[in-house]
Amino acid sequence: MKPGHVLFLLAPVLYPATAFASENHPVGWKIWVIPVISVVLLAAGWKYFSTRCRADGALFRSLVEGSLAGVAVIRGDTVVYVNPEMGAIVGYDPDEIIGSSLDRFLHGSNLAMALTNQSLRLSGESLPDLYELSIKHRTGRILRVEVHAGIIQWRGERCSVAYVRDRTERVIMQERLQEAHDELDSIFTNSQVGIMHLKGGRVLAKGNRRLADILGYTSPNEMLGLDMRALHLTEERFHEFGERYFYPLAHGSRIHVEYRLARKDGSPVWCMLSGKAVDSASPADLDRGVIWIVDDISRQKDLEEELRRRASTDPLTGLNNRRRFMERAETEMGRHHRYGHPLSLLMLDLDNFKHINDWFGHETGDRVLVAFAELCATEFREVDVIGRLGGEEFAALLPDTDMPHALSVAERLCRAVQAQEMTYGEMPVKFTVSIGVAEAGRSGESLDSLMRRADLALYRAKGKGKNRVES
Repeated sequence: MKPGHVLFLLAPVLYPATAFASENHPVGWKIWVIPVISVVLLAAGWKYFSTRCRADGALFRSLVEGSLAGVAVIRGDTVVYVNPEMGAIVGYDPDEIIGSSLDRFLHGSNLAMALTNQSLRLSGESLPDLYELSIKHRTGRILRVEVHAGIIQWRGERCSVAYVRDRTERVIMQERLQEAHDELDSIFTNSQVGIMHLKGGRVLAKGNRRLADILGYTSPNEMLGLDMRALHLTEERFHEFGERYFYPLAHGSRIHVEYRLARKDGSPVWCMLSGKAVDSASPADLDRGVIWIVDDISRQKDLEEELRRRASTDPLTGLNNRRRFMERAETEMGRHHRYGHPLSLLMLDLDNFKHINDWFGHETGDRVLVAFAELCATEFREVDVIGRLGGEEFAALLPDTDMPHALSVAERLCRAVQAQEMTYGEMPVKFTVSIGVAEAGRSGESLDSLMRRADLALYRAKGKGKNRVES
């Protein structure tokens, strides 16, 4: 116990004792010393306690009034104290707030909740210390605040105390982040292209509805954890893909590639893949993930194939058109010159085709051309290059075939055409073919030269009565 405490506590005892002594035992002026001393002790004790209280009050003001949190003391529905920070939160000086009713700052359910919580706490109920409220700023703006509530003794009365932090900016930021998340999630879910997030070990961490549709899965959840091997047509292609694109992805490149993926049932599907590493460092840590955009381009590929087919195929017969035949024939001529393998060319012309068109009409003429093309597809090999050069004129290039074998093939085709039976109504429609055969020379002969020699042989076949083969 400190000296001030002792003096203050002894003074009330010493004063009555000295008074008694002075009344019953007068001993002159010395007897009055003791009462005087008692008074002095009482004054000294009181001064100590006053100083200590002022120090404690200064400490309180320093802690509360300098707090970064708003502090408000409420008696009933009236504010009896606020610190400067509380005033700053709501836009008032503290003196403007003290004495105000809570409904100046709280409305509706927020006011009801604050009053209910206060009443329950004062009655001894145990409630959560932390909750959120919406309060009104001086400008009318609504603030979102976090409140720590409790009960204190304030000037002899039990009152509510609230420690308040303005969380408006944080709440707005959280709401914006949530809105951005919801927007991105909506884009991800409803995108008309497939999106997949691959993580460590090339495993599917997340995919959207469109991706599942493209790859033939019932739902995105069915694909979670899917090893990317399942999306490649072969194990070899899986490894080739990784080797080709690992380095560009790790060094920040955005990958764009047309690639055939495997559906769940194993069937191929043409896709445009666009990939980018999640990690922006260089080199990127690909285990953190790669985002791939997957667009089904099967229809586009089908259209491209159809355009290529139309550009290279005779639309009536389905054989190579003249341009495509010449391209492929040049390739075969190059192989012939390079390796010295035999190569033979057949020039074919349907006999009296104009007569068929004139007598039976162009529709029947077209039927004859189609029937002849079908016979060619039957009689020739897959490696042979067959084309319609125009009208009723055709050509067939036979790789690895010398003159004797080429003549044999031509004779067989000639007989097959002669045996072909067609009708126009009830009238039979017969047609035949004349064929000229030439074998490519070994001295670097050009394709044009070979075709001229085969043409000369064809003219000889025509001159000798048609429906025959000449070389």
